[in-house]
Amino acid sequence: MAQWLIGLLLFSGNVVAEPDLYLLLNQADNQPAMFVMRKLENSHLGDISSFDVEHKAGELVYVFRIINAKTNEVLNYSYRASDGELLSQEASFFNQKEKSEVLAMLALKSVHMTFSELVQKASKNNKGYLIKASVDNALGINYLELEFLTQEGQHQLAYNINSQRLLPLLKWD
Repeated sequence: MAQWLIGLLLFSGNVVAEPDLYLLLNQADNQPAMFVMRKLENSHLGDISSFDVEHKAGELVYVFRIINAKTNEVLNYSYRASDGELLSQEASFFNQKEKSEVLAMLALKSVHMTFSELVQKASKNNKGYLIKASVDNALGINYLELEFLTQEGQHQLAYNINSQRLLPLLKWD
């Protein structure tokens, strides 16, 4: 019974949090996420492997994860959406857990695309705000997982990096 109640509370918290996030994303004065993403790609050694939108202390924050395969580093950056200002950065060395990300990043390099180019191509026909994107490798498939937020709620999809097509078996709403 206690597990059911905790699950209900967590679920209802997500339902309440979504409208707040949607309202923050809907503000016209935010820096576009793709603009911040491209700026980061152009100014940094390494490749973006994931992007997240977070709601922290009433502000919209863009969080990026960068993998530098040459130095075995994982770099995490947080930017304020309202002005694109860097809020925090952390560095660590990647471990076996990140191996699937590295494989997907190598596949992305093999098709001569950046993370932002792949995200833009994969999200071309989707409405709503991009709130998450990350590359991964599972069952030998290199893919980009995307999550969008609309007024109706969230929806996710997966996009094959190598074939440049949606993965219909992994698409869910």
